[in-house]
Amino acid sequence: MRRAGAFLYPAANDGGMSDMARRKLVAGNWKMNGSHAALAELDAIAAAARANPGIDVAICPPFTLIAPAAARGDVPIGAQD
Repeated sequence: MRRAGAFLYPAANDGGMSDMARRKLVAGNWKMNGSHAALAELDAIAAAARANPGIDVAICPPFTLIAPAAARGDVPIGAQD
């Protein structure tokens, strides 16, 4: 197994997920228009994620807000393309 952020994935030679159940992942491509004030919404998102421990949650904010969002440490952060 290897760890990527808050998620566990099977090792490349594992051949599948033989030793773990699949988990659901909800990832949001979050359109915030560059507003630092909108980062406060991460508190509610993190609380909802904690209330549903069987589901992994990640947020993909705009590039200019990746570092401030990641610094909060509440929710795994991805990048938009």
